[in-house]
Amino acid sequence: MTAGPQRFLFSLWPLRCLAYLASGAVTGALAMVVVVVLGTSGVLLSVLVVGVVILSALLRLTGPYAALERARLRLVDARRAPPPDRWRVLGYGLLAATVLWPVELGVSVATVLLTSSMLFGPVVVSVLPPAAVPAGLRLGDWIWLTPPIGVVVMIGSAYVLAAVAGARAVIARRFLTTGGAGRLVEVQRSRSRLVEGFETERRRIERDLHDGVQQSLLALSMRLGLLRLRLGDDAEVSALHEESRRALRQLREVVQGIHPHVLTDRGIGAAVDELAAQSVLPLRVEVLLPGRLPAAVEGAVYFTVSEALANAAKHSGAREVEVTVRLVRELLEVTITDDGGGGAGTGRGTGLQGLADRADALGGRLLIASPVGGPTTLRLEIPCGS
Repeated sequence: MTAGPQRFLFSLWPLRCLAYLASGAVTGALAMVVVVVLGTSGVLLSVLVVGVVILSALLRLTGPYAALERARLRLVDARRAPPPDRWRVLGYGLLAATVLWPVELGVSVATVLLTSSMLFGPVVVSVLPPAAVPAGLRLGDWIWLTPPIGVVVMIGSAYVLAAVAGARAVIARRFLTTGGAGRLVEVQRSRSRLVEGFETERRRIERDLHDGVQQSLLALSMRLGLLRLRLGDDAEVSALHEESRRALRQLREVVQGIHPHVLTDRGIGAAVDELAAQSVLPLRVEVLLPGRLPAAVEGAVYFTVSEALANAAKHSGAREVEVTVRLVRELLEVTITDDGGGGAGTGRGTGLQGLADRADALGGRLLIASPVGGPTTLRLEIPCGS
């Protein structure tokens, strides 16, 4: 909503908010039925063993219910919700079963019916029989003014849906996270600071090697080359010259592996393009980013793409690789797909476990789909919200 009317109205956000509220009305109504049936039965039969069993079953249902509600929450909130305890879920279920679902149902039905009736007023009047049309509504009258009014109503409804869904998501997150959510957030922030500090140190080492040791080794190689020209075909000088050139190439590879210079100077888009130019496989690249990302995030993206390309070239037998980097609702999504034979995994020595650990330290995750026979798809997701 804060991104501007054009960006908000022409996105999927209004539909996602409607889906969140409509599905909440359904799950809330089902929760009401379960609570009434099991709760009443358990209380009435509490003097017997069967009543205790029923109440225990009701408490056990909080786990699947919490998982369902956390999955629904991702429609409007991409942040991860730490698992809550059962009593908080039970309280949330009671609130949803008594208060929340009627509100969700009313808002969803009202916005859909009001918007559709205004937008398609002339169609409704022309299809319905005359006896079913309210007095005064005819195709030749002011009924043709309803579609423009319906557009205004639809725009207003989009903001109403977003506001109600946002408030509903705040309530859900308050209940569907652990009581120590503040401590968990602080731990995650500490891990993020650790990763950022590590990336800063990597860049410092890369600069020291690039501007210091590499330049000295380059100067030494040039002096040996000049000495080789003056002495002619001196075997010892030629061997030293070739050795210095090999050492320079190895140092450049080390510097590139520590932190690519192009990543620091020009960002992840240029760094991925450089990987594409160096790849032995045909590569299709699509980078859709509004600007630079945090340094730790760019480093995670670069090394994930680099590792995926190396695995595809060495192990998969792929003929083509496709890389997509985009920012969707403050969630960075990086997808690498190859048409190889599949079979990749974090436990097979491919280095993917280290990439998954790096993503987890940034609050993200690395998803792998690699069935035998292919294709292989790696998906990196990292929250990049403010």
